[in-house]
Parts: sequence; C-alpha cells; structure tokens
Amino acid sequence: MKNLQIRQQDFLKLIVESFHIHIEDFKESIEQGKCYECLLYQWSIRLYKKGVSVEEAIQIIYRTRIFVLRDKAYNRQLRKAMYY
Repeated sequence: MKNLQIRQQDFLKLIVESFHIHIEDFKESIEQGKCYECLLYQWSIRLYKKGVSVEEAIQIIYRTRIFVLRDKAYNRQLRKAMYY
C-alpha cells in the first residue's frame, strides 16, 4: 500500500484542498449531509483504503465527478423534455 506513510485525515485534506474547498467548510457540509461533499468524502476514503496515491486519487475523483455532473445535467434535461 502506498498510503501507509500518510494518515487518512491528511489524505482527505489534500484531496479536499485540491478542489479548492476549505477543510473546515468541508467537514461542516459533511455534518449537514450535503450531497457533493458526501460523495467526495466517500470516494476519497474508498481510494485511501485501496492504497491509491493522493495524486492518483485526485485524478480519479476529478474524472468521476465530471461523469456524475454531466449525467445529472443530462437527466435533468431529459426530465424537462418529458414534461413539456
């Protein structure tokens, strides 16, 4: 495992900050159950447990986030088209 040298909290902080989110705001959003932050948290912890490096995790999350956001926008447009 590549992440034996880095603690889970440090791993998470590096990832969160790479997305230009302050860690305190991130923690508060997790407590409030905000969807975007909860997804970032789940993905980060899962990648940490798999032993993925911080740099790889950032790239994976970035790509996955694009797919999720694009899919969400597509589904919203589809629903709109169905009701009009």
